[in-house]
Amino acid sequence: TESAQMSCTISRQHAQEKNCNNSFVTGNKTVKLETIPEHENSKCHIACTSMSRAQSESLLVTPTISALM
Repeated sequence: TESAQMSCTISRQHAQEKNCNNSFVTGNKTVKLETIPEHENSKCHIACTSMSRAQSESLLVTPTISALM
């Protein structure tokens, strides 16, 4: 039987770039809902969220939009 793991997709995507390594990056077999707000407020998650948001915004800027700006 495979046990469930809790992880953060955004933190996993950007962990290497932001040098983050915690249980939400590697996968946490101890699923506790009270740890989610702690992770959301962690430096790792905030940095990774900022990186993800910046990448998403840069994808929305096409050459035409850039010229108009």
